[in-house]
Amino acid sequence: MPERVLIIRWSAMGDVVMALPAAASVKASGGHSTAWMIDSRFSELVSDHPAINSVFQFNRSRYKRSWMAPWLWRRQILAYRSVRAFAPTIALDLQGHSKTAIALKFSGAPIRVVLDPKDLLAKKMANRIICSHSGTHAVVRNLDAVQELGFASRVIAFDVPFEKQIEPPPHFISIHLGGTHSKKIWPVENFCAVAQKLKLPVVLVGGSNELHAAQRFEASASAAMNCVGKLSLRGLAYVLSKSSLHISGDTGTAHIAASFGVKCVTLFGHMPACEYHVWGQPEAVIESDGDVRSIRPEKVLKKIEERLGEQNAN
Repeated sequence: MPERVLIIRWSAMGDVVMALPAAASVKASGGHSTAWMIDSRFSELVSDHPAINSVFQFNRSRYKRSWMAPWLWRRQILAYRSVRAFAPTIALDLQGHSKTAIALKFSGAPIRVVLDPKDLLAKKMANRIICSHSGTHAVVRNLDAVQELGFASRVIAFDVPFEKQIEPPPHFISIHLGGTHSKKIWPVENFCAVAQKLKLPVVLVGGSNELHAAQRFEASASAAMNCVGKLSLRGLAYVLSKSSLHISGDTGTAHIAASFGVKCVTLFGHMPACEYHVWGQPEAVIESDGDVRSIRPEKVLKKIEERLGEQNAN
């Protein structure tokens, strides 16, 4: 009997990308329908996706800023309950936090599954818990979860939607200066030192909250095409798909670039690289002692040469 599977993965960008093969695997298992509940900031990654029938957006920032306001509680519950229009038979929470577990409970699905619950509430809201093995890559964890639920196909397909908004130069290196955690952000001065040694054009990407970092880069490094804050997620995906190489910290742009087969150089801080390196490219990783700021530019330049050499050899 075909199932109606709701996937709950609100954020962050890279985690959403790494969960896309789970939706593809459910869809490929035959006749099933899929829906996704997501933070509206990242909805472009799943809207019109070939493996996803319905998308339910949730404006997390609105409720996070005003969680004490009783008048917003009803709206929040209604947002959680909106997924009932999809009538899920299975709801799978791939995030495993209390905030997503509440949405899992309100989904109305008779089978409510949480992968690796992070707190007690996440355990209480589910009627089935799936635990992964320590050190397992995030993509594999997600695939294992849907397989454990009885979906036999195991499909590594990301199919990130993209849209041409800016045409980058040919044969360029994309650089993302930012990150979501201080231990993931490499100093702009180090990026500048690396960029000055590159022989290919540079295109800067990132969100509008990284404009200051981009301005500092432009003031200190060689000329670069600055796309920071100018692209939607789909426009960003298009630019990344055209890169010859992508350089960044452990952040979502690397996962988008890798989903298109673009070679990456990814600087890791405190997160375990074995679980979160870009898919299929463990050799892209430069690990630190827990703080990405300890990585020297010389080490990054050496890795860039290795990766570009691999590309030229192919």
